[in-house]
This record gives sequence, C-alpha cells and structure tokens, in this order.
Amino acid sequence: MDDGADWQQLPAVYSGWSRLDVKAGAGVLVRSETGQPLITAYHSGRMKTVALTGSGWHRMDMLMKGVGRDNRLVRTILENSLRWLALQESIRPVQVKVEKRIFQAGEEMVIRVRVYDDLLQPLDHVRVDGIIQSKKGPAKLVFESAGDGQYQSIHHAGTPGDNRIVVHASYQGQELGSDTLGVMIEPFNPEFLNTTSNPGLLRSIARATGGKFGPPDSLASILGSINPSPIREIQQTEWQLLGSLWILILIIIMLALEWFIRKRSGML
Repeated sequence: MDDGADWQQLPAVYSGWSRLDVKAGAGVLVRSETGQPLITAYHSGRMKTVALTGSGWHRMDMLMKGVGRDNRLVRTILENSLRWLALQESIRPVQVKVEKRIFQAGEEMVIRVRVYDDLLQPLDHVRVDGIIQSKKGPAKLVFESAGDGQYQSIHHAGTPGDNRIVVHASYQGQELGSDTLGVMIEPFNPEFLNTTSNPGLLRSIARATGGKFGPPDSLASILGSINPSPIREIQQTEWQLLGSLWILILIIIMLALEWFIRKRSGML
C-alpha cells in the first residue's frame, strides 16, 4: 500500500473538480494521479469531517470481483474513516507502554512510545523526551525511532518502589502531548537468579529434619509411607450458675413476683 502498487490495480474514480484547495490542518488520505484530493479528513476540536470528492466508490466491490479480486484496500480505509468519525474522544496522541508493570531492580525495561497525529496516523520524525521518577529523583530516558510512529528506550530498573514514567512528544517545535505510566520496581533478590530445584540440597534438608524427598511422581509412595498417629484433645468447660450472690437474689425476687401475681389472679 505504501508503494502505490495496490492502488494501481483499482478501477478509476472520477472527479468533477478541476482544482480543490485543502483546508489548512486537513490531511489528504488519497490523491488522484493529477494530485487532486479524493479522500480528505479534518479534525478541529470536537468536529471531525471526512470528504470523498470522487464518484464511483460504490462500484469498487462489483468491479473488483469481476476480475477475480477484492476491494479490501478501499474498504479498509473507509471503515477506518467511519470508526474514526464514531470515536467520541480522540485517541491519545502520545502513548507509553511497557511489557509488564512490575520489574526487579537491575532488570532491563523496554519502554515504547507511539505517537499519532490528529488523523490517527503514526507520526515519524518526532522528538520524544522522557524521564522516570523515583524516590532518588528523575532519571533521563533517551528514545530512538523504531519506525511507524514508534519510539523506544532501554532502561535498567533502579530504585525500588513506585516509579513513574513521563514522556513528552513534540513535532517541529509544536507540543503533541504527553503520557504517564506507573511501574513497580522490587528489590534485587539473589534467590531469583536461579529458580531451578537443587535435589542434593533438598535431600540434605530432608535427612536433617527427618523428612522425605522425592520427585513429583513419587508423591503417592511418600504419602503411603507416612503413618500419622492420632492426636486426641479433650476440652472441658465448667459453668457455675449460682456463683454470684446477685444472681441468687434476682432469682428469689423473680420467684416471689410470680407467686404474688398468681395469688392476685386467684390461681393459688
């Protein structure tokens, strides 16, 4: 698509305009052989516009199928244009990403930044500046272009704790935007350098502690050799109901009150 070979295979699109002047800030997505704009997009604030200044787009599918081919090229650009028009909020022009959010101190961090223009097209030749902020202060990040609007910086995780990556992008002296991403850096732990099992050490620990060691497939035999002795536990709780004088007095008062009520009611 970049070299124009696919576009050369498409049927002709006709335009009745001999000359079109594109509004400042608009992006021309497709031009004719004479340089006239055929598909133009414009974005200003909350207003978005896509203009098709040629005729015959609706015949593309039928004509391409007639020669045993498809019309994915034009269909894709039109579908992406509709998707862009339907977006209620524009995609952030500057996006920073990392492969994961938790790193170990000293581990290599690959920080990637993607930059888009107002038409959601990757933007090259952009200046990207960044820092990573930690408890010890900011550290500068140097970004290099990776093509297709992507830029990357390789940084070794330093100060443990919460770190924040802040990037800014500018194009021809104009600020495009910024983005921030938080990452967690854990302290360096030598045990994580080699996480494979050490059978010799595990056997020594088992002998010293009176335990058993074996591979995972020997779990059934290990459990079968264990003869646990039952443990019995007896719990005894005692309640002393009349241990308090006030409780005894309360019971006597309640019995006397019951007798008085029964006497007055003629039940005695």
